[in-house]
Amino acid sequence: MTKITREALILGRNNVQDVYIPELDGTLTLRPLTDGEWAQVQNIQRRGMRLRTDPVEGGQQARGKNKQSAPAVRIEFDLEEFSRAEYEADVLIVRYGVVVDPPLTDEDVRNMKAGVPAAIAREVLKLSGVAKETLEQLESFRAK
Repeated sequence: MTKITREALILGRNNVQDVYIPELDGTLTLRPLTDGEWAQVQNIQRRGMRLRTDPVEGGQQARGKNKQSAPAVRIEFDLEEFSRAEYEADVLIVRYGVVVDPPLTDEDVRNMKAGVPAAIAREVLKLSGVAKETLEQLESFRAK
């Protein structure tokens, strides 16, 4: 196991790398997201999901030793809104992660060939150290 230095820990957005993007058949200079940028992306990704509590039909739901009543929890997905949010999150990831001068705009990213923003976003997330499980969950949802 390697001990992480202070310099490596705070390198963050300055850790730029040239990454091959098969969909473009070329390399782009990418950087990882900062923690604050990742939080913005997560907020966008949660659109289309609703957490609701409902009373349990036929009475109360007992929980634990105290037998306190607890409402049922239900998560609802608006698939159209969820898909739109996923795309908007990719646009933001690409804007933050691609290192070019001048920086990319939302319009620049939206004008890219279909599938390219998602491919670039995936590479930026890898550089950002987003958990492998999170990437796999995103991929499995996109495949459906």
